Amino acid sequence: MATSHLADLGHQRVGHIAGPPEWLDAQQRLTGFQEELRSRQLDPRFVETGDWSAASGYRAARALLGQGVTAIFSGNDQMALGALSAAASLGMTVPGDLSIVGFDDVPEAAYYQPALTTVRQDLTEAGRRAVALLLGEADLHPAVDPETHRAGVHRCPAGAATNRTLTVAKLTVDIRDDDVVDCIHRACDRSHE
Repeated sequence: MATSHLADLGHQRVGHIAGPPEWLDAQQRLTGFQEELRSRQLDPRFVETGDWSAASGYRAARALLGQGVTAIFSGNDQMALGALSAAASLGMTVPGDLSIVGFDDVPEAAYYQPALTTVRQDLTEAGRRAVALLLGEADLHPAVDPETHRAGVHRCPAGAATNRTLTVAKLTVDIRDDDVVDCIHRACDRSHE
């Protein structure tokens, strides 16, 4: 999605700042990046690896910019922040000289300069599907209302309100959907039967 967005903007040399290779998320984003570029007959070799930090994004972006890329898809928003800083250190403007797309839609992305274009994951839907799988109620077709659960490349909003915070087994999860909360409560009730 992010890579196709950058290619659709006309970029011929798109780079990727990948996360650590031992992370499944990083592997999947790298594979998607390379497959999308190959499908468009563009060179998929402009890849540098980071460690999810802004500092590693800075170093990786400097290396990619040295290879002449005009766009960067970063494996997360923190590394994208480093890429924004690298561009500024070279006197480049975003989006004038360079396009950058992050991934995760962290709330802070709206406050980067410039505000970061990023990919939002629908974590509510992912949580709903995970709990449904655990309960044996799996419907593998996402129940996403396109008006309220948009996933994709977008200009990050100024912040997202969280309706609830639920703590389960020392894991704090932000919940934005009462259906997910109800599903988790049913799972907890069943575990006590």
